[in-house]
Amino acid sequence: MQLNASGLAAVPGLYHFEAPPLLEDFTGDPTYTILQPFFMQQCGACHGPNPTKGLRLTEYATLMAGSESGPVVVPGSPDDSLIVQKLKGGHFAHSTDHQMEILRQWISNGVPE
Repeated sequence: MQLNASGLAAVPGLYHFEAPPLLEDFTGDPTYTILQPFFMQQCGACHGPNPTKGLRLTEYATLMAGSESGPVVVPGSPDDSLIVQKLKGGHFAHSTDHQMEILRQWISNGVPE
């Protein structure tokens, strides 16, 4: 028996369910709490419990601590934030335009927890 990412049994040919991208229906002022599931879905495989390049996105404090390259978020400045630069530059994660706008808004707003 195969298990899918949600831990549910995957029976080939029986069901096909594809969840909509996270945050697609979100409007309002984003916080880390709102963005955390997105970070885990998009980045968690490499930047979760066993962080690549020292970057762990599973908690606010570890995200703000940055990576081996230094800070990845510059509060108030999305264009200067490495996380935005990497995601725009074709990093492994594939974010929608709406998801990127929410990320940019969160950084512009000062990265509230």
